[in-house]
Amino acid sequence: MTDLPPKRSSSLQQELARQIMALIRAGEWGEGERLPEQTLSRRLEVSRTPVRFALKILEQNGVLRQEPGRGFVLVQAVGDIGPAEADLPTPQSEDLYQRMVADRSTGRLGSDVSEAELAERYATAKGIVRRVLLRLAAEGLATRQRGHGWKFAETLETEAAVDESYAFRITIECGALRQPGFRVEPEALHALRQAQRALLKAAPDTISREVWFQANSAFHETLVAWSNNRFFLQAMRQQNSLRRMQEYAGFSRLSPLWIRRSCEGKLRILDALEEGDVQFAEALLRRQLELASRDLLTDPDA
Repeated sequence: MTDLPPKRSSSLQQELARQIMALIRAGEWGEGERLPEQTLSRRLEVSRTPVRFALKILEQNGVLRQEPGRGFVLVQAVGDIGPAEADLPTPQSEDLYQRMVADRSTGRLGSDVSEAELAERYATAKGIVRRVLLRLAAEGLATRQRGHGWKFAETLETEAAVDESYAFRITIECGALRQPGFRVEPEALHALRQAQRALLKAAPDTISREVWFQANSAFHETLVAWSNNRFFLQAMRQQNSLRRMQEYAGFSRLSPLWIRRSCEGKLRILDALEEGDVQFAEALLRRQLELASRDLLTDPDA
């Protein structure tokens, strides 16, 4: 019997559908390409069951179709996906998450908060506020205070913190490429290339901060994941979490030229890795991170 999503999709399923949609719009898959459940389950860090239901939501919205023996495949190219398919229902928790991150990244929201304060500020039920805070905690963006309240994690708001973050990332990311267990996964490399090409083809004013961050954080995280060192990957994920708020704040300052150079630089790194020239790829990666660190005050990179 074929599994069907519940008549009223859960917040988790809707949230996963939106995350998968963001990956699609970032160009991770082309028309007719398969979206493997296992890969998505690992990428989104959930079991395969909610991923399957999320894919069915996208099927119902005309984005995907099921093919015998292949599973879910993308119906149309990313540029052909219209607003009806792209604008999936946004659960209250996801909407609140986006608003809180944006407010925190621009300093409109303080570092120490309480659930009651947030519920009043955003006119939202405390249960939804708590759910968002737990998600932020899972992403390393907030911690529960002893006895009362929550505290947002340091978000690279100062120039010193940004400099330290880039110095750390250069050490971790370049070091990952030198690990004895480093192995490039061709399918994942193809997905990263598709995502960067999609950003290059898109008009800059059509790229959302969510799609931009997802495509570029996935690039850096995947390269580190190929090291097959869990501690390198854990450190990279923490950096991506810390970068989220800072990059949300800086997204509006990205120039079309910066976007193009960032994407082209990443594509050159992928080309070098595909050719087996890991040493050259490391040099390119180091150079890109150094330039991003230098230019951050005028054009933040991802």
